[in-house]
Amino acid sequence: MGPLNNDAFNCTVSNEMSHALVEVSGPIDESASFPELRSEGHIRVDLTNVTRINSVGTRTWCVWIQRFRAPAEVILIGCPVCIVSVFTAVRGVLGKQCRVYSFIIPFYSVDTGESKNVLAVWGQHFDHSGKLKLPPVIDSKGVPMEMDVIPETYFAFLKQL
Repeated sequence: MGPLNNDAFNCTVSNEMSHALVEVSGPIDESASFPELRSEGHIRVDLTNVTRINSVGTRTWCVWIQRFRAPAEVILIGCPVCIVSVFTAVRGVLGKQCRVYSFIIPFYSVDTGESKNVLAVWGQHFDHSGKLKLPPVIDSKGVPMEMDVIPETYFAFLKQL
């Protein structure tokens, strides 16, 4: 068996107590293939380890996510920057049954050049109102860091929740 390719699409499904857990890693691209799941109940999709998504992957995702209908609820966990950016750029990426539970917000320090990713979590940092409430993010010198996104664009998906 050869070495594991960490930049290859991978998708695993496990059944937990009251929901299916789908763990996605690597790039969502031409090689992406999402599992056939019953379109009922709770489905948690962990996107923490997704490295990128291209236009073919976006289409594949949209076709998969649009299959889920009520009473199904698809809960998205650990959405990286590449996925969040697509939320507002492409209609249909967030299906009607999708709920974003957590996503990454990138920060940057002009003073030190440091970058930090902050995980925003439903109920702690944002809610159905779409308002974001984050604690201060500081660099190694104690200086507040700036969001490394355009807030009006990056957070537009919160209005859809």
